[in-house]
Amino acid sequence: MKNLWFLSGLMFSVLMAILRAYAIVSDTCFWILFALGAIAIYKLICRDIDRDSADVWEAMGLMSDEELEKMLPEKEISTN
Repeated sequence: MKNLWFLSGLMFSVLMAILRAYAIVSDTCFWILFALGAIAIYKLICRDIDRDSADVWEAMGLMSDEELEKMLPEKEISTN
C-alpha cells in the first residue's frame, strides 16, 4: 500500500513538472496545484497509517487503550 502512495505522488510530481516545462500552467497555478496535490496525498497516507498501525502502537506500549480509542474512529454496529 505504501508503494502505491509513493508511485501516485511520483506520478503527480512528474505530471506537474511536464505541465510547467511546456508552460501549460503558470507559476502561480503550478504551485497552488502542487501544494493541493501534496496535501491530499499526505492526508490519504496519514489516514491509512493511523488505521493500520493501531495494533503496532499498542504492541509497542507507546499508547494505552484509551488513547487508541480516542485516535481511531468508532465503528458502527449494525443490528439486523
